Amino acid sequence: MRRREDFELNYKFIEKLVNHDEIKELNVLYFDPTQSYVEDRVQKGLIECIMIKRAKATIYNAQEEETFGKVAEATLTLAHGKPVIIYIPRILENYNNEIIQKIYNILDNVAFYDHVIFLEKLKKEKLITDDDFDELKSPEKEKNRCNRKIS
Repeated sequence: MRRREDFELNYKFIEKLVNHDEIKELNVLYFDPTQSYVEDRVQKGLIECIMIKRAKATIYNAQEEETFGKVAEATLTLAHGKPVIIYIPRILENYNNEIIQKIYNILDNVAFYDHVIFLEKLKKEKLITDDDFDELKSPEKEKNRCNRKIS
């Protein structure tokens, strides 16, 4: 989180999450990064490492731009054998576009697919070409390379 908007969006997300009826009754202890600011990046990293060490799970709120720190938090959580939930807001959910709706339908079930099955579904819906499929199925592709193909 770098910009004011990032802090505001994260604060709203966290408040909505922890006050949801099904979550609220669990009395979940949580760390709200919008309430913590440390100028020194090393100290901030150490605080986040302690936070993740104590956490039973991490909820990762995907935003417009990701930082190394946020990605490292999710990675560290996984390295400790703990679950990570990645929340991706639907910014175009009410946008009446057939291609976007197809992508959302595939994404709704993406947790049940491995990488290649996910790409096969995109190819079946003609959202990527055979050449795109061959290029993207390689595991060394970065996220931004995949995003360019679909957009």
